Order: sequence, then structure tokens, then C-alpha cells
Amino acid sequence: MQQPLLVAREVTKKFQSGHDEITVLDNMDVTIYTGEMVAIIGESGTGKTTLLQVLGGLSSPDNGSLSLNSTPIKMTNEKKQSDFRNKEIGFVFQFHHLLPEFTALENTMMPGLISGVPYTQLKKEATELLGKVGLSRQLTQPITELSGGEQQRVALARALIMQPSILLADEPTGNLDPQTGDLVFDLIREINHEFNLTTVMVTHNHHLAEKMDRCLTLKDGILVESPF
Repeated sequence: MQQPLLVAREVTKKFQSGHDEITVLDNMDVTIYTGEMVAIIGESGTGKTTLLQVLGGLSSPDNGSLSLNSTPIKMTNEKKQSDFRNKEIGFVFQFHHLLPEFTALENTMMPGLISGVPYTQLKKEATELLGKVGLSRQLTQPITELSGGEQQRVALARALIMQPSILLADEPTGNLDPQTGDLVFDLIREINHEFNLTTVMVTHNHHLAEKMDRCLTLKDGILVESPF
């Protein structure tokens, strides 16, 4: 039986736009199970990125509850919440947000350095991860010298370095050409299967969404099961 991993109940998120109040999430419920790959689709402007930020604890909901492995994602202590997020949740974004002044290896190590993981252990694990994503020869290359697809693979390695419980990916292939995007997606799927890594991915690409275990559509502030 699949075990619930990420559970959101009656989550509401609103924004003020001028004199108008916009409801992005409206008493939304969702359960993500251990090891599954879930696609989230929906029209532009429906709030998919906001949803992912709320699920990952980067943005606080106005109401409702969120838990990961039965631990509340929203904590009263900001440092504890930041540490929890750094260790338990991996993020990959459309724009990789890598640090241009550092190498591929240094970027991959960054979450571990923040958490105080011993340097020698961290370097070994980061080197192995970059090897898994096909970048063994680019360890010491500055990020600015890598292609878009290579940079996104570094971002994926960085997201995995702390061995998180869940990977949240926001349009990770959206800024890549179709062939490179397919390669990055296949890599995410391979890692999902190898490590039983739960993955939630926002995408506009229905071709990729159909390859995942489950597809949810964000519409009118709630998530509904999609037919494929």
C-alpha cells in the first residue's frame, strides 16, 4: 500500500492586486504518496508556481495545514523551517538559479555546506551525483561555461545532494529545447525509480505529463485528477 508523504488539507492562498483580492488556492486538498511521480498542469496564470512554493514551504498559506512525513511544513521557528526544507525538500526551477561564480561541483555542494555536512563527505557525494547526471568531466567548470541542459542537470544534482524526501520541479524543461528537455525529464524519471524519490512537477508539456504516474490539473483554486 502506498504511504502518504505530502498531505495538504483545506489550503487557501490569496493575493491582493490593487483593490481586488485574488484567490489562488481555495480550500485545496492533495495527498502525494511515497515514490510516485505527479504532474501538475493548468492554464497560465492559474497559480501552479504558487502552489509548488506553498507545498515546499517557500510561501505560507493563509489557511490550512501542510505536512511532510507527518511533520508540519510550517514551523514557528524560521530557522527550523529553513533547515527542514533544506534537508527534506529538493527544488528544481525553470531558471536554474545556480551561482555563476562557482563551479558545477561547488554549486552542487552548496545545500550541504549550508547544513554543515563534513566537506570531504560532501565532495565525494556531490562528485558521485554529478557522475549520475552525466557531468563527471565538468566538475570544475564554471557554470557559465556549461550549456542550458548541463546547467539544469547541475541544478538537479544540487536538489538531490541532501537526499530529500521529495523533489518539487517547476517547469524544469520549459527553458530547454525539446530534445534536451526530454533528456532532463528522462533523467528525473530514472532517479525517481532508482531512489524511490517522490516527484511533483509543474509542466505545460502534456507529452511529459502523460509519462508520469498521475496528473493533476489546477483549476479554480483546487486540484482535480486529469484523465491521462
